[in-house]
Amino acid sequence: MRRFVDDDAGYLDWLAAHPDGFVINTLRKPGPAYLVLHRANCSAIGGLPTYGRQWTAAYAKICGDRDELEAFARQGLGGEATLCGRCLDRTVTPGPHAPPAHSYPVPQPGSAPARPPQLERRSPRTAPSPAHTNIGIATRPAGPLFAPPTSDPLRLDVQPRLASWNTAGDPDQVRLQAFLAAAERVVRPRLETLADPLVLRLDVGLPPATPLLDQHDLDNYLFPLVTHLAKRTGRRFVSAWATKQTSETSWVRVEQARPVHGSPIFDRPYTVRTTASSQSSGFKQQIHDQLSAANPLPDGPVWLQLAFTVGPQRNWTNLWKPTIDALDPILGSITPGRSWHPRDGRIIELGLHCHIDAALGNDVIVTITANQPRTGSGYAQR
Repeated sequence: MRRFVDDDAGYLDWLAAHPDGFVINTLRKPGPAYLVLHRANCSAIGGLPTYGRQWTAAYAKICGDRDELEAFARQGLGGEATLCGRCLDRTVTPGPHAPPAHSYPVPQPGSAPARPPQLERRSPRTAPSPAHTNIGIATRPAGPLFAPPTSDPLRLDVQPRLASWNTAGDPDQVRLQAFLAAAERVVRPRLETLADPLVLRLDVGLPPATPLLDQHDLDNYLFPLVTHLAKRTGRRFVSAWATKQTSETSWVRVEQARPVHGSPIFDRPYTVRTTASSQSSGFKQQIHDQLSAANPLPDGPVWLQLAFTVGPQRNWTNLWKPTIDALDPILGSITPGRSWHPRDGRIIELGLHCHIDAALGNDVIVTITANQPRTGSGYAQR
């Protein structure tokens, strides 16, 4: 068994000399949280480095026979090697296609608030502790989901604005700050009647000529609004929802968070675990690598839910964008071969959830559920 760090030449020589061997991809300092087992000839860990990376810089490679590597993972590191979805069979396979029972219809302007359909209940089962959740395909999130708000919507008199990282005084920043101030004025009276924790829903209305499946990313509408309200009011948001549609009007709802009871049917559920900082490319790369067996969604609109389980020190809103940036194995890529540019503009409904587990420390567990609207759902592609 050999370990390679900062030695691409030696690692590639080992692969060439041991085509029937196996490789564990892990962190520079190996630990139980991230151990993925590959065949030596797997395209995910050999050939040209993905996205121009070095193979043995951000990650170490431990090479040898399968039995000794799996024994090392268990006995030497106290973990289990997760099987690569490209070159090794997984122990669990995705279930058949099922309608997204937890989704709700995109609201129409002036319509009565929609209520989520009744969730199908399954036989009780013991959920694994998030601190011991295996990376791979999941049947339920590590933490609870929260129902989307269904109370009377509050009409926004200023058009929602996308997040902007430009300097203060830039026109995009000026428009964003005007929207945030207006939204706060609308929401504050409702907030004063509610107890924590909270859930927010933003229904974005866009001009009729807007291509709904291109740009106008929903997480970039939610992030500035949720962070602004949390900072200005001191309130705790554990779930955020957004939709987009062609409409002259945008709406916002806020309620006390209501956990969804029962086990919703997931169409394409995956659970991943990350150990890297969300500000680093390693955070995205770990998610991307663990989704190597994901089934890409066909073209068209997408409903997406992300359930985050985090330690108490994590700011979960900072995880939204880098997580979605890593979902090109599911959403497809705008520019094939270019990293972190998924086709996330086609997400027309987004649900985000947060669960705190003190045992996680700085690790993050994310359950990813991606579905497509059923025929007759009322969505018209433009």
